[in-house]
Amino acid sequence: MIGSGMIKFFSAILVAGITLTLISFIGNKAIIAQELEKDAVPIEVIAKVKTEPKQVKTTNNEEVAIETAEEAPASLEELIASADLKKGAKLSKKCAACHSFNEGGKHKIGPNLWNIVGSKAATKDGFKYSKALISFDGEWNHASLNEFILKPKKFISGTKMGYAGMKKIEDRAALIAWMQTQSE
Repeated sequence: MIGSGMIKFFSAILVAGITLTLISFIGNKAIIAQELEKDAVPIEVIAKVKTEPKQVKTTNNEEVAIETAEEAPASLEELIASADLKKGAKLSKKCAACHSFNEGGKHKIGPNLWNIVGSKAATKDGFKYSKALISFDGEWNHASLNEFILKPKKFISGTKMGYAGMKKIEDRAALIAWMQTQSE
């Protein structure tokens, strides 16, 4: 026979479980998550660019050249050209859950990405693309890959790609540079 202490114990667990389920249900209904249209705080990459030395007179009236540096945003092309390919290979492991990168590789959840840089979008034979990607009449160049990897669903609304995006431009540049090596 079960004692009254055991009945009280199981009743308490049952009530706690029901309470947590109700709180979770009400919380999910009360809070409506919306994706931001643009970043609240835009992030800009700054690179140091050397300029001509500045001539300055000292207290002895001698002219001395002083090196100066102006800050200018690095372009995507500059970042790709100077990207660390090992870092790009490491970052590609996130993509490898859904994509393969080898020549003749099989499609996974996403298409094989061998030779993707410079190719027309949604053209890999044997892969069933979403309507959104089929209607995207573009090429996977550096700029389009950068925007897609940043926020896939924002760049191509309706894409089935579930990846949230890669925020750091340096990371995207490294990944794109590495993807460029995965070609003929």
